[in-house]
Amino acid sequence: MAVKVSDILLIPQLRDAVVLAGENGLNQTVCRIASIEKPFVDHPAYCYRVAKPHDIYISKLYVFADHMEKFSKEIEFQHETRGSGLITHKEMIPYIDETAIAAANRYAIPIIAVNDSIGLTELIFAVVDLILQDKAIASDVFRFQQLLQNDLSDSEIRHFVMSLDQKMGEHLQALYMALDSNLPSLLFQLPSADFLLPLYDGYLYVISDDDNSKIEERRESFLKKIADAYHDYHIGISEIAPSPFQIKTSILQAMDAFVYASHLDLRVTEYDNLNHFTLLSELRPSPSLRKYRDRLDKTIREFDRSNKLNLQQTLELLVVTSGDYRLMAEKLFIHETTVRYRLNKLKNHLKYTDYNNFYCDMRSYVHSRWILDDPLLNKIK
Repeated sequence: MAVKVSDILLIPQLRDAVVLAGENGLNQTVCRIASIEKPFVDHPAYCYRVAKPHDIYISKLYVFADHMEKFSKEIEFQHETRGSGLITHKEMIPYIDETAIAAANRYAIPIIAVNDSIGLTELIFAVVDLILQDKAIASDVFRFQQLLQNDLSDSEIRHFVMSLDQKMGEHLQALYMALDSNLPSLLFQLPSADFLLPLYDGYLYVISDDDNSKIEERRESFLKKIADAYHDYHIGISEIAPSPFQIKTSILQAMDAFVYASHLDLRVTEYDNLNHFTLLSELRPSPSLRKYRDRLDKTIREFDRSNKLNLQQTLELLVVTSGDYRLMAEKLFIHETTVRYRLNKLKNHLKYTDYNNFYCDMRSYVHSRWILDDPLLNKIK
């Protein structure tokens, strides 16, 4: 979860900050803090030698007070060295000329002004702390990936939990989610026993506490913040596990619920509500589930090649719409009669005499495809 300039704007010292220019660069990564002791044009060789990509600069800009024409060159230098922006005090706003503002906007280099009462040393420590937190999160990400990608014994999972930096509560619940934009960790003030980290192409939130009611309270608070901050998202929620040593099971449950929610375009889905999908997911990656999927897959695809009925999409929508032919017809841009014709042709070909049995088996077939073909579930064991 690389620190972005937008993340820095969330720390308490920058809550009242003003972005003077370069707003399009707020998504840039920040790896280091640097200071400006002299204008770049006065000692370019030294500046080029010490500058690193993704440096963010902190300065009172006093060195430019009587020579603001040099400040525009400073913005050019940041562009050349892939700098991530500049933080100064609001008292310097009147001295920053339009040429520098235009250059910062052109190169998407944020210029941020903070309250004059904020000490730059205090600000440096706050930003460094944020960067160090990010490095700790990166370590946790690696460990959680190892947990999910390896077939660990109970004792190995126990050792994993005991080795975590945070002391977990007696119970836990996992949430896995995908959002329409990045998730700034500072948006959430989490207890030390909880984890919120990027994992694969989404985010994992693990809540742990000795009291189930506190887990539920933190979960609902988190979900409300997500709903308030994002327009498009899918979240899968595990059961509340009675032991921290069931952490892998909880994460897998959350991922199963997330996959289910994604295919059905549901905002939030709990593992408890997956019904028979949970049974099929428990069979992953057994040969029996793959054999079941492959047998029907081959038969349906061969029949479709001969009849050109677009059966894969039709069956997908049969499950997504819970058998609503009118809605299926709208999504396929065909008449409802055509939908019925396609499904009846397949039902007869597969020798079903009862429609309910046909629907149940086609639903299991589609669900098995979701489980076996999903890129997220294929990364874990």
